[in-house]
Amino acid sequence: RLYLCGGFALCQPFVQLMQQSLPITVKVFNPLDVIGCPSDSQVRKTLDQFGPAMTVAAGLAMRSIS
Repeated sequence: RLYLCGGFALCQPFVQLMQQSLPITVKVFNPLDVIGCPSDSQVRKTLDQFGPAMTVAAGLAMRSIS
């Protein structure tokens, strides 16, 4: 599998091109899928729409300062 993330993963023609060009499964990765909130809320809609572009921010938020 190939997981696409970052701002360019929001470009649907690019995702389709990758799916057609590669012999493996291509998926858009959204690290914010696991955040619990009501599915009909505006927050959930925003996380679903822009989540793949927030992958770096999610990774940095998981780090700890020691």
